[in-house]
Amino acid sequence: MKTKVLIMLSLALFFLANCSEKDEITDPQPTQTLSHSKTEYLGCFIDPPTRDTLLPKDSIFYEVQNDTLVLNITMVETCVATFIDSVVMQNDSVNIYIRNTNEDVAYCKCEFDFKYHFTNYGDNVFFTVYTSSVSEPEYVLWNTLSYP
Repeated sequence: MKTKVLIMLSLALFFLANCSEKDEITDPQPTQTLSHSKTEYLGCFIDPPTRDTLLPKDSIFYEVQNDTLVLNITMVETCVATFIDSVVMQNDSVNIYIRNTNEDVAYCKCEFDFKYHFTNYGDNVFFTVYTSSVSEPEYVLWNTLSYP
């Protein structure tokens, strides 16, 4: 009789131990969702255009500031360019669409700086930038970058 009680007690403890382990494993962990917190428009968006023909080339790079991943895009365009942009995110992929809505032509060049701020980023983020203009309405691939 004592043996049966010990066996039953052992089985009960075994099942309780396994149930609590399963609960710990299957409990969903809170996941962070990539979030676009803001965009800064610098360079020729706020400074007067320059007529220097030795401007740097287009560039794309990222930096981490505290808990924010900042994607920096510099586009050298005609100084009369007027841009609109949008950010589309899906999981760890970020698509950025930049469109020049001004069809005027000017002979000066200018640096337009976009700074996209993202929070809750994970181990990998993939950026793809597309551009278009009034004269070329279809978006085309401009550049890509991945973090890290």
